[in-house]
Parts: sequence; structure tokens; C-alpha cells
Amino acid sequence: VTQTRVAKAKSDALNWEKSGTYQGFISLLQRIFGMYASIEQLLHTLLFTLAGVTHDWGLAIVVFTVGIRLLLVPLSLRAAKSAIAQASISDRLRQLQQSWTGSKTELQTAQQQLMKDHGVKPVSSALLLFVQAPVFFVLYRLFRYLNHPAATILVPWVPYLTIADPFHIVPILAAVLIALGTFVTYGPSQSGKAQLLSAIVSCSVTLIVLWAAPIAVSLYYTTSGVWGTMERFFFKRLLVSKNLATAA
Repeated sequence: VTQTRVAKAKSDALNWEKSGTYQGFISLLQRIFGMYASIEQLLHTLLFTLAGVTHDWGLAIVVFTVGIRLLLVPLSLRAAKSAIAQASISDRLRQLQQSWTGSKTELQTAQQQLMKDHGVKPVSSALLLFVQAPVFFVLYRLFRYLNHPAATILVPWVPYLTIADPFHIVPILAAVLIALGTFVTYGPSQSGKAQLLSAIVSCSVTLIVLWAAPIAVSLYYTTSGVWGTMERFFFKRLLVSKNLATAA
């Protein structure tokens, strides 16, 4: 009986490998890894070029980060518009949930339709994070295995950016900046406890990621945190004021 089951399992595995679904899955993985390899090579070339121009790897990372965030401005703007739109209908969503008498499926459909009608796209923020993920992995891999004296005047207490910050100054700074960014909201201010919890979670996750990572990655996060906070503040002033003017 055992041999029969083993033979059947092997036969099923062979049939699965020959199936179109399996081949399609393998083809998709190959495309993803091929795309990632191309992105990695491009970012490597860009970083080395910036380091050659600035003669400082820290400055190169700052310029590199600003360039990446500039390219992501359209996605950031879309995410900001979606967040503002969602904040504007938050009361209606709450009232709809409280007064709904139908099934949960119908409620979800009604909520999704309401968000769609007002231009709310929940995936916008997730897409922004997803797009930035390759940058993190590229920086981590590059400075983890870089056989090059990558030094900078921006962090004078470390000889190279390939090591972790021995005093954890830059990781803590990055975590604080990212946590502060959570207080810049596009809608009505959350309760103090909710904002504090969000800040603590963001700060904790950032510290966990950066605590033992090459300091180059922390420098990227610090620059990105400054940019992100300023960007959110600017978008809030621009878009909320525009919405108020339109409503008036």
C-alpha cells in the first residue's frame, strides 16, 4: 500500500511538472528574478556613479535616496489623494456600517462602491512600499558584501558604511523620523493613543530592521524619513486646502 501511494505521489508530481500551470509559475518566477536582477544592476551602477561624482558614499546615498523619492512622487501623490478621499468619507462609512441590515458581503460591496465613487484606492500605500522594497534589498546586499572602503563624512564615528552603527545613532534617528511621520495625517487627527501606538509600531519595526544592518541602509532610511515627513506635510497643505477651496 505504501509503495502504491509513493508511486502515485511521484506520478502526480510528474504530471504537475508537465502541466501548463507549473510551467507558467516557473516562467513567472524567472521573469520576476530577471527583473529584480536588472533593477539591482541598474541601482548598483547608479550608486557607484554617484559615489564617483561626490567622492563620498554617504552623500551618494543621500542623493540616491532623493532621486528615488522624486521618481516615486506620482505614487506618493496618488496615495495621498486616496488617503484624503478616504478620510472625507470615513463618517459615511461608519454610518453605513452601523445602519446596514443586510449581509456582510453586501455591506463590503456597498463600502467598496462608496470608496470607488470617491476615488479611494486602498492599494496605493501598499504599492508605494512594494516599489521601494527592491531598493532596500539592493542596498543591504551591496553594502553587506561590498569589498570597498565606503566611507563618509556624514557619519564620522564609523570607518565604513558596510558595518552596523556601533552606537546605533543613525538607526535610532531613522526610527524617530519615521515615527514622527505617522503624526502627519491627511484626515481628522486620530486619538492620542492611536497615534502613539502607530508611532511606536513604526519606530519598533524600523529599529528591528536597522539595528544590525549596514549603516548605509540606515542612512537611506533616515534620508527617506526626512523626505517622507516633508512630503506628507506638503501634500496635506496642498491637497486639503484645494479640497476646502473646491467645497467652498
